[in-house]
Amino acid sequence: NLLTYARPSKEEAQPTRLNDVLQEAVGFCEHIVREAGVSVELDYGENIPEVNAVPGQLHQVFVNLITNACNAARDEGGRVRLSTRLHGHDRVHVEVEDNGVGIAPAELSRVFEPFFSTRRKGTGTGLGLSIVKNIVEEHRGTIEIDSEVGRGTTVVVALPCLDE
Repeated sequence: NLLTYARPSKEEAQPTRLNDVLQEAVGFCEHIVREAGVSVELDYGENIPEVNAVPGQLHQVFVNLITNACNAARDEGGRVRLSTRLHGHDRVHVEVEDNGVGIAPAELSRVFEPFFSTRRKGTGTGLGLSIVKNIVEEHRGTIEIDSEVGRGTTVVVALPCLDE
């Protein structure tokens, strides 16, 4: 994470199918899902337009978000839901939702700060969401987090559709 933060990728953006990137990210997280004991629900929209993106960077975004969701929902009955939807006519929304511990309002306002972490000391660098936000913004997108303590968290990544 520190290397990624300090030295961004030089890969070129290309037409990218978000459903494919998300599915690959789920595959990369198989061991995390298994360790956390959570179920993963996939709800991919059909005919989702491509986005102009660096697939490796989007993998990093979604692996990080899935990992965070698994850690938050870690317990029997833990659930992570991934969905894609066309929003309007020019943006794709990817939602990563969990039914985990949630984030307190005072912490929620700081989650994108470098080195800030809601996890216990010694587990994580606090760079994940900062890197995620930078990558999303480099792709001309936005990221929003809605959370309620004891009920869970929903992260929405919005990316512009590929210009035809």
